[in-house]
Amino acid sequence: MAMVDAQSVLQHIDPVMRAVSQSTLDQQDGASFDAIEKAIMKIVTVVDHDQLQKVCNTFASLYRYIPHASKNSFYHNVVKTAAVNHSDVLFNMIKSLLASQHDDQNDSDDLIRFSHSLMDKFSVSKQLSCNLRLVRDGEFEFVLQRFDQLNWLQKISQIQPEQEMKPQKLLTLMCGVALEHFHSNSIANDLILKCEQLLTGEFFTNLIDLATQSGQSVLIRRKGLDMLNQRLNSISQSSELPHQRITSMLQIIICDEQQDYVLLQYAVMCIESTCNQLKQDGDDQDLEFMIECIPHLLDLFKIKNKNIDGSTCMCLATICNKCGYNVIPYINSIIESIMNTLNDSLSRGTDDHHEQEERAMDTLRISSLASLDVICRHHIDMLAPFLNQMVPLLLNAAIYRSKLTKRARHSNKTSARAGALLSHLASHLDARLIMHPLLSSHQQLCTLQESHSIIIDSGDALCSLSNVISHAITCMDQESVMDHLNAIVDYLMIAFDTRRLHFDDASMSNEMTLMNSIEDELVGVVRALTLKCNDKLFGDKVLLPLVNWCRRSGSDDQQVDQPYAERLIILYKLFNMWNDLLGTMFVPYYSSHDLLTMCSNDLEALHQSDDGQEQDEDDEDEEQVVGEKRSRRSNDDDEFDLMNNDDDDDDEHDQITHDLIMSLLNVLIGCFKNDFEGNIGLLQSQSKLDVIMQPLVDQISNAKDGRLLDRSQLLSECLGLLCQITSSHNWKTLQYQVLIKTQGNVVADVKIAAANALESFYDHVGQSFVVNLPEMIPYVAELLEDDNKGVVLATQKLVSKVEKVTGENFAQYLQ
Repeated sequence: MAMVDAQSVLQHIDPVMRAVSQSTLDQQDGASFDAIEKAIMKIVTVVDHDQLQKVCNTFASLYRYIPHASKNSFYHNVVKTAAVNHSDVLFNMIKSLLASQHDDQNDSDDLIRFSHSLMDKFSVSKQLSCNLRLVRDGEFEFVLQRFDQLNWLQKISQIQPEQEMKPQKLLTLMCGVALEHFHSNSIANDLILKCEQLLTGEFFTNLIDLATQSGQSVLIRRKGLDMLNQRLNSISQSSELPHQRITSMLQIIICDEQQDYVLLQYAVMCIESTCNQLKQDGDDQDLEFMIECIPHLLDLFKIKNKNIDGSTCMCLATICNKCGYNVIPYINSIIESIMNTLNDSLSRGTDDHHEQEERAMDTLRISSLASLDVICRHHIDMLAPFLNQMVPLLLNAAIYRSKLTKRARHSNKTSARAGALLSHLASHLDARLIMHPLLSSHQQLCTLQESHSIIIDSGDALCSLSNVISHAITCMDQESVMDHLNAIVDYLMIAFDTRRLHFDDASMSNEMTLMNSIEDELVGVVRALTLKCNDKLFGDKVLLPLVNWCRRSGSDDQQVDQPYAERLIILYKLFNMWNDLLGTMFVPYYSSHDLLTMCSNDLEALHQSDDGQEQDEDDEDEEQVVGEKRSRRSNDDDEFDLMNNDDDDDDEHDQITHDLIMSLLNVLIGCFKNDFEGNIGLLQSQSKLDVIMQPLVDQISNAKDGRLLDRSQLLSECLGLLCQITSSHNWKTLQYQVLIKTQGNVVADVKIAAANALESFYDHVGQSFVVNLPEMIPYVAELLEDDNKGVVLATQKLVSKVEKVTGENFAQYLQ
């Protein structure tokens, strides 16, 4: 049969194989098929290239007729016996088998499994060569299945370096072919991901070089850089890459400003990743090669693209970090470019109707701030020329403003970055460099921004500024504090006037919250400053100037009897802070700096009650008068005019008055507690007691604004502490002053407040105060018979307290 023409035999082999399949020949002993196989192998030895494809197609069509046990050996022998290149035969045979799976009479899955098992019988190189040709023919799915087989991947990875040249080259070519189809074929993309992971450094770089050639499509070039960036960020694989060659390839891309913007951004990201790997590998000499990229990176800012700008900022920061002082020739240009980028992003603003645009702008801001942070931490000694521009930039209201909008989540990240950078500068820069830019930023932030409200626009930025100044003061030594003390106090006087000058609408909850936050942060500055001063320095350079400022009219030095209410609110906040911070050490200042007298005068000025007398109006019955708010303003010259306030809104006037009284009561409570705990005896002096006792007791009848009961608890606590710390010789007088407030045609609120005050005496003094009980009994009896239920309940509560202290039934004293 070997002498017969091969073509003639192939034409007649099909009916013979059919006969075998149909068992018309004896298959049990294998004699019939063995004879056919021997004849076929002799034919294969004389098949040339021209006949190869047809022969393979014929054998593939016979697949279903060949006995199952003989299939593997048969097709393997066909490939091995062929006179032509075995790789060619293997490729054509696999291709024919895969093509025959579309025949309805063939089992597709069985054919694919058999094709894989057939390929497994050959070397890795032959398999890769065959797979490359299959990829070129579009058989991506079959080849991808090969790469999913763990045992085959192990064979590839175990190839010795001296033998890997051809397999690596074939893998590179395979990836190159698949790249041409990845954008339209997801299987081709998966194949690339599998295949490129097997490439070693030089061959992987060849693939990237191939993919990023200018003649390739934009999508292929993007894909190439994406693969490169992933490899660079892989710790296990990045070290084997030829970094200088990669950097040269990337430089070529970023030098062309006409490139696709996404491609440029990918290239910049790859340069950053390359720089990180160079430092990790200790290739310090190669870092100089990276510095050559800096001029080209700086040129990218001219494009004005948000994504490119953000990536470029981060890349430059990484180079500055890794290359150290080698970047000094470019450091000024780098800092200036990043600051300009941040400033442009803040100036551009965002469109609230385009969320994607918002996010892109926020991302650019965060990238710019993160880049500045990295550079400042590693090159802080180079920042001096930029601080006057950098500090206001980091306090730009646009960084913080959106906290009150739906974009709060993004703004929090931005403001946190800016605040962290400012705190770092405040901690590590010489105070002579950082304090002036910080202290001079307040005025700029109080320039009207986009909205009608300075507080809404700049509130969070003002809070951040104060927080950073506090941090700076904490980090300063005492000598630096002395050098800047006057400037800091001057700043505080300007900043503490924010409520008076810029707070427009107390009804807006957001604005009120921000205003309180601003003042709390400013109080934190004073707190930090206080801890840096000795007693004399604190009293003369901090306390006294702030007290005098509170008593000035506006920004001039003219002292006034009726200071601005907004300034008093601040001053009382400071007193409360000092009470808590300094404790007993602050008590002597109430005497030495006349703080007690000042509190007394302010209490007198805030007394608006007309002695709490009820109004005799025929058209109002008594029940209406009892609970009514007294909000009429007095025309007397001695009344507290709420500090030149021209607002005719009585409700706002009364609320401010109430807030001031509450603050003052808290201040006095703190003072009295500290006096008692320290046994200082501030009010043991009759003259000091006379200063404060009557104005404080008179607050019991301060019912004109209708808020007396809201203050009653604090007022009672304050009077109880006053009784506790003063001499027992003054108790009778103090009790009498309270008792007479219940007499006459006074509103019920006054009587309730008086009863609460009397109860507080027993709370704070206890059994010792019982000596004053006889004088109190007639008044209590009268109050128990009052027509107002609230008065009766408050009096009954007083009686219960007395009974608890004395252990006796109070009723016996009323008989």
